Amino acid sequence: MGRIAGVPNKVTAEIKKQLQKIIEGVINEMDIRTLDTNQKIKLLQIALQYSLPRLKSISEQRNEIPLEYNINIVKTRDELERLDAVSAYEAKHNVKIF
Repeated sequence: MGRIAGVPNKVTAEIKKQLQKIIEGVINEMDIRTLDTNQKIKLLQIALQYSLPRLKSISEQRNEIPLEYNINIVKTRDELERLDAVSAYEAKHNVKIF
């Protein structure tokens, strides 16, 4: 039987605690004044990766506005029914007849 969902792994939690102690020790012993500019930039680069939230990529969905409009003038009910039948066929088969 494995862990219950949501219960943290004890080994992982212990390793995280130990790593945190090591990191704090190294930071406390570090004299930033002795670092050259390149080392300071690298330190900032690494530290910012863990202190700033990562950006997620998003995609923008746009509803495109049609540039062309078709206006059909029908004079009889029969013409309207045929036009509707053609439109239904186009939609069903993903084709354009007119």
